[in-house]
Amino acid sequence: MKTLIPTMTRPAQNQSLYIPADLNESKYVWVRKQNAKSLERPYYGPFKVISRNRKFFTIETQHGKDTVNIDRLKPAVIEKHVTIQLPRKRGRPRKN
Repeated sequence: MKTLIPTMTRPAQNQSLYIPADLNESKYVWVRKQNAKSLERPYYGPFKVISRNRKFFTIETQHGKDTVNIDRLKPAVIEKHVTIQLPRKRGRPRKN
């Protein structure tokens, strides 16, 4: 065992992820589900983009603002005459 020389580990590979070119100009995005089953829709949304950063976007969801990594986003193409309605909040309605 004294004569063995430790081998160098392999350097980390820089994996380049595919990011759509029009993601930075899109006003609405789809968000990929983390654990989608085989017959479920892989994306949900579309959601309005509030702000952009180099690695994450802030979007408007039915529960408020949410920060999402760009690896999970896909640009949504929306016609001008279509209006996006957020689903109703679940639970008991608030008393006025």
